[in-house]
Amino acid sequence: MALQTPILFLIFNRPEQTHRVFEAIRKQQPKQLFIAADGPRSNVQTDQQQCLEAQSIIGEIDWDCQVETLIRKDNLGCKLAVSQAINWFFKQVEMGIILEDDCLPSESFFSYTSNLLEYYKEHSDILMISGNNFHQDLYGRGNGYYFTQIPHIWGWATWRRAWNLYDIKMNDLPEFLREERLNEVAQDKDHQNYWAKRFIATYTNKVNTWDYQWVFAIFNYNGLCICPGKNLVENIGFGADATHTGADTDKFYALKRNDLSISSHPENIEVNQKADTAEYELMNIKFESIRNPIKKWIKTHKARSKSGRLIQEFLATSDAKNHLP
Repeated sequence: MALQTPILFLIFNRPEQTHRVFEAIRKQQPKQLFIAADGPRSNVQTDQQQCLEAQSIIGEIDWDCQVETLIRKDNLGCKLAVSQAINWFFKQVEMGIILEDDCLPSESFFSYTSNLLEYYKEHSDILMISGNNFHQDLYGRGNGYYFTQIPHIWGWATWRRAWNLYDIKMNDLPEFLREERLNEVAQDKDHQNYWAKRFIATYTNKVNTWDYQWVFAIFNYNGLCICPGKNLVENIGFGADATHTGADTDKFYALKRNDLSISSHPENIEVNQKADTAEYELMNIKFESIRNPIKKWIKTHKARSKSGRLIQEFLATSDAKNHLP
């Protein structure tokens, strides 16, 4: 049967990966397929041809399907190309699946996201459904899923109601930090410092990305994410031409896609704290693993001082800008 859930496919300049992901989409024969393509970079000679080759998938749609395209002539970059494409998508649909050209999903990824989109569409506290599980099945118990505060975007799904909370400028960040609301999301000072650094760098345009704004929106509105019991999406974009991922020595490149069947739903909608703590450790934020009480106290003090200074410097600058005539 044709997939009823709309899909947004984000592509750029990697035709080989694009065609592999497209074949996974083709097998589902979605009734609605949205394709958004960023344009070639003016300073990269190979981009023009590679972008055209990636876009050639549009001519390979051979099933009954409503196709919408957003083809950029010029390069917008990761921040604007992706965020504007998702805006465009949710102006036309209430809920849907989002795949980038390097995110190769398993077959059950589509039924998993589609079913949960429908099941939780009225639950305003649940803001996204991820296809990723970096724990190698430690916390999902093989099947089913759990709730987390940490979003993953290597293949995901959400609703218009959730995406409406997205603010690319992160205008609420100063107030969020001033009220110390980051403490509610991450109790550990190392974890708070991790997010504070990334949020402030994004807010001040030191990084060209769209996804930290999405993480912030989820934190800002106390949202929950769904994580599958098995990893359902394989990232095939690692390598020298990747935008944000490193070489194939990265510890996540070997995570393969699996199939998953959901026979029941969790009784309680609450964060799996053990899984989230393990997630931070996977991200090399291993504050909690320090057992020596003296070393732990020293690290706590340093982390608190570092995080506090970073936030206070940012807030002082923000306040100064707000009081300019």
